[in-house]
Amino acid sequence: MNQQMKVQVERQKFRAEFYYPVIDHALKFVNERFQQMTHVFNTELEPAVWWPCPADLFNTNSFHMNQQMKVQVERQKFRAEFYYPVIDHALKFVNERFQQMTHVFNTELEPAVWWPCPADLFNTNSFHMNQQMKVQVERQKFRAEFYYPSTGDKLLELLSQGVSNGSITQEEERIMQFHLANLEFSCGSDLFQVSARNWDQNEEFPQFAGGHCMLSDGYEELIIRLSHNLSALLNTIVTKVDYSESEIVVTLADESTRVCDKVIIAVPLSVLKKDSIQFVPPLPHRKLTAINSLGAGLVEKVALKFEYRFWEKKTGKQDFFGHVPSSAEDRGLFSVFYIIPTRSDTNGGGVLMTVVTGQSAWLLQDMKDEEVINRCMSVLTKIFPDEPHLPWPSYYFVSRWSGKKHINMAYSFVKTGCNEDAYDIIAETISNKVFFAGEATNRMFPQTVTGAYLSGIREACKIVSS
Repeated sequence: MNQQMKVQVERQKFRAEFYYPVIDHALKFVNERFQQMTHVFNTELEPAVWWPCPADLFNTNSFHMNQQMKVQVERQKFRAEFYYPVIDHALKFVNERFQQMTHVFNTELEPAVWWPCPADLFNTNSFHMNQQMKVQVERQKFRAEFYYPSTGDKLLELLSQGVSNGSITQEEERIMQFHLANLEFSCGSDLFQVSARNWDQNEEFPQFAGGHCMLSDGYEELIIRLSHNLSALLNTIVTKVDYSESEIVVTLADESTRVCDKVIIAVPLSVLKKDSIQFVPPLPHRKLTAINSLGAGLVEKVALKFEYRFWEKKTGKQDFFGHVPSSAEDRGLFSVFYIIPTRSDTNGGGVLMTVVTGQSAWLLQDMKDEEVINRCMSVLTKIFPDEPHLPWPSYYFVSRWSGKKHINMAYSFVKTGCNEDAYDIIAETISNKVFFAGEATNRMFPQTVTGAYLSGIREACKIVSS
């Protein structure tokens, strides 16, 4: 609770991080309960325990868990006094209040504080203030995260200052929206969910140099080559991984099983978040907390095939061109078009691929493919006004990753209230039997195919060396 009170003070500095009305309600609720507890301690417990609570012990502005611990220590010097019936009554009272507080933490406060209280923390039979302190210590490991707003909040603050003082023109603001859309593409998320402190945590490590690589035949070519001489079961859904015995039993959707010595879990982060795979025994609390703390980002792609390359008159030999949004509301809608090389370009045709990012990626879910293509073509018409009759695409494709239950995302990102340690924790091996791979397990190269590939090599090396 000390953490919450500090947040109450710090939130005045970073108001955007704590706009949720539920926080005010919860803090008011907690304060009322502690006021009642203080009354019980000072009136009913005082005859039995000579160390009454100071009147301002639970004051919102000065509340500190260490003060409770001092009271607890002094009481334990005379613990024989705790056998009086009044103590039983007080502990029952305290337990009831903490049960209510625990419910608030685990339901209403969880979006802001992702370290919920264990269900049995305030059990009457085992209640001890040291248990509260353990929770407090764990929360303080991450307290710095609650003092920073999201990337979106900070950028919006800076942008608003520039517009208000006249240092940024409307045209420059639109260009800024274009760059923000690209940043949302890189993060895979609406910037208001991304940690301002840790959004680029991997930049502290050396990154790969050189340009990006485009696979004309898609990533399938990599999979085919990597799976050479391997037995791969396609279109096979895993529902359960039982590693409770010496051998691991993997159960499939048709209830058939496979037995193995080691298993690598390389599913998307969103699949782990949804508990689509049952683990026996359950994954450690530490790993589940890390899984839920990272964000599952979303980026949708739209591909358009045309009979001829109408863009070349304006773009020349460039391999991409951009679109500046007309307003902040249009940010993320087709901001960049990539010119995709294909082996079938000999007849003069070509393929453009664009992305939908940030909030726009989620809005796409409510649009039919035809609506998406119409809006995309409207953007292309504005970019190429000298082309009076743009050809309609002969073929188009909308990725719809969000609607595919075994995918549900693009790549991970560091949410507000989370730090980079989550990547390492998700990558941790369980019992030298269950291994984890994927971009969300690679702290140095997350959000990339390279990172996902290297994580597989890393886990393979672990298995060989074990």
